[in-house]
Amino acid sequence: MIPTEFSRPLHQFSKTFLFVCAILFCAFCFRLHAGNPQPLTFCNPLNLDYGPYGNKGARHGADPVIVLFKDKYYLFDTWDKIGYRVSDDLANWNLIPFDKETSALALTKAGGDYGITAPAAFTDGKYLYFANFGGKNLLRTKDPSTGHWELALNIDGAGDPDLFLDDDGRLYMISGLGVCDLWEIDRSTGKQVKDSRFTPIPRYKTVEDFLTANLPYGLFYGHNIYRKLDWNKQESLDTAALSLSGTDTGIPTFEGNWMTKYKNRYYLSDGNPDTSCPWYTDSVWEADNIKGPYKLTDYSPGSMKVGGFINSAGHSCVFQDRYGNWWRVTTMWIGAFTGFERRIGLFPAGFDDKDRMYTETGLGDYPIIIPNGPWNPQKTSPLAGWWVLSTGKTCTASSTLDAKHEPSLAGDENVRTWWSAKTGDKGEWFQMDLGKTCTVNAVQVNFAEQDCDNKAVDEDYLAYQLLVSQDGKEWTSAIDKSDNKTAIPHDYVAFPSPLQARYLKVLNAHAAKLGKFALRDLRVFGNGGGSPPPQVPSLEVTRGNPAWHVTFNWKAVPDADGYVIRYGVAPDSLLLNLQVQGGNMEKLTVSCLNADVKYYYRIDSYNDSGYTTGEVSKEAK
Repeated sequence: MIPTEFSRPLHQFSKTFLFVCAILFCAFCFRLHAGNPQPLTFCNPLNLDYGPYGNKGARHGADPVIVLFKDKYYLFDTWDKIGYRVSDDLANWNLIPFDKETSALALTKAGGDYGITAPAAFTDGKYLYFANFGGKNLLRTKDPSTGHWELALNIDGAGDPDLFLDDDGRLYMISGLGVCDLWEIDRSTGKQVKDSRFTPIPRYKTVEDFLTANLPYGLFYGHNIYRKLDWNKQESLDTAALSLSGTDTGIPTFEGNWMTKYKNRYYLSDGNPDTSCPWYTDSVWEADNIKGPYKLTDYSPGSMKVGGFINSAGHSCVFQDRYGNWWRVTTMWIGAFTGFERRIGLFPAGFDDKDRMYTETGLGDYPIIIPNGPWNPQKTSPLAGWWVLSTGKTCTASSTLDAKHEPSLAGDENVRTWWSAKTGDKGEWFQMDLGKTCTVNAVQVNFAEQDCDNKAVDEDYLAYQLLVSQDGKEWTSAIDKSDNKTAIPHDYVAFPSPLQARYLKVLNAHAAKLGKFALRDLRVFGNGGGSPPPQVPSLEVTRGNPAWHVTFNWKAVPDADGYVIRYGVAPDSLLLNLQVQGGNMEKLTVSCLNADVKYYYRIDSYNDSGYTTGEVSKEAK
């Protein structure tokens, strides 16, 4: 029995408790009916303030390194500005300039006033460390937010350096430009530890020397052959027309080495055959000991992005996020103004059940989810499930500069081509008709540098509005960045709630660097409201001579926008892929296989409404 003095308060408590429960239940029901919020996503290439490079106002960034330090991500890369970037979530980045004193140290023997070049960075938990290309100053800081760093050690500099801190606290330098040398650094003096220097990857000084080695990996063929193709054409991924003689081959570029340790095994990546082509990849060499011997893996490369809006995934850094998930940040290639016109890409990565290193680049320039906990991108797709709606759609504009920059080129899903208006004046516009009302989840507005002046530093910002409509008459503002004052060359915006739209219009408010208003592509992501394409019935695989050449044949299926050929050394580990744009395509010849490896293959189809997985087939022995 409850005492009388407590009965009334308890009764009141019960009523209050029931009322609170009712409120919570109603809130739960509201959230249930309102649907789940949009996940945090990003889209390659990353929307960074890429610095000027070369002529015609070109931008570039390359050779990236990301380090997680004190729960924040720090990005270092090749660009003209003296500084680095910071992020809380891998999606949004802010610049931190080096202070004046640090800049003088950071640029020692690193290209004069050019800026940061192919840097190295690592952390021991207490400090964040940095070294520039060729620089003999190893810098450190406890608080990167200040931009102030101190000199930690004088070291032997290296081209394309990688600084690797092993589990036992020993520090190693890996030199990765043209050759791959590795040596231990004495952490008390900065000197090379005696007799520690060696070459993990073989050197090749002549074409004959290289060809005599008879490496099985086709992409080791040199950069000269790739420069003969017109990469502005979608079908140029096909290498059937190339002459792969010793005369044409040249020695491939070995560069951008990166060391990763996983389960007490060492994984050494190197970029090849050349940064100035879509086939820029990272090979993988493995060893049980940091001193080797290193062996080229049968599943190599560990990173390759071929086909789609933007290509290339070489000269990379592999790192883990705060949840232990693996990522690879890479160099992606444009090369329209200069061979070194590049961008930064970020891809989920990891190790499969047999500890093979991989990078998930399938449709890797579509929106990618940033997880808020541990995940396995092999078992759960990292893609947001928003498909490209904009390829080949009807495009119009306020004006057109010339026949080489027609409006259709801003809807061709190719970063190397673009539309340009005649001026950079406020009010110039670009419009796209999706052909039907679609669900739009996100857009990526990719600006082009048409007639820009890199000296116009104060004018280096982009401002615009995005309007949407279902009938082409009544317009609604979906994005208003008309007052923006920063460079946003690949502006990606995911809408809090999906939009229903058929027409999209980009309205210029300010074009960067005194240039013209120009778009590489207005990429629209969502769902077309139809059905995914049918499954491709079969894939025929024919090896050439030498056997790293391969021709794929298949039958086109109705309603496909393109295909993804996946392959790998195990049926449950198809780690590599080639994206073929165009639903009518039925053949592709490439030169990227390991000659002495038998693969498993699969061909998938996709369109604006979904993705259809094919059947896995094994290559005949």
